[in-house]
Amino acid sequence: MRFSRLIWIFIAVILVALGWLLTDSGIEFMHQKFLANPAADSARGGFNEAGLSRLGGFLQATFRFEKAESVLTDAITLYPDGANYWFNLYRLAKAKEKLDKEQEAVNILDRIIKENAGGGLDERLPSNNILELRRNKITEAIEQTDTGASEP
Repeated sequence: MRFSRLIWIFIAVILVALGWLLTDSGIEFMHQKFLANPAADSARGGFNEAGLSRLGGFLQATFRFEKAESVLTDAITLYPDGANYWFNLYRLAKAKEKLDKEQEAVNILDRIIKENAGGGLDERLPSNNILELRRNKITEAIEQTDTGASEP
């Protein structure tokens, strides 16, 4: 009987800890944890880069685009040769679009298209044709906003 009580206490502690990790302070804790010692060793660097990538994806999935932008920018800056570099760059373009930073999103998409990242550098990316369609749609939205803003 005592053992079963300990298991329930352990489960409760785990659930509280997981719940805390979903809060802003928990997210900031994880962000700082993955920023620690980026060049310590390659195994740790890969772990940190993957962690930042997952954290950025989670933040986007939970509509926290400002924090996702920060996390993904850190991942891209610290790990330019990382396994998730191109996918993080694509996610960053999506976050910037959601934050009404359309021109920055277009610039990122142009870079991805130029490097043909959707054509083989990362299989998680859409093809260049789809990336170009997305870029064109954003560009049209920018032009409509500019045209609408200049009319009386």
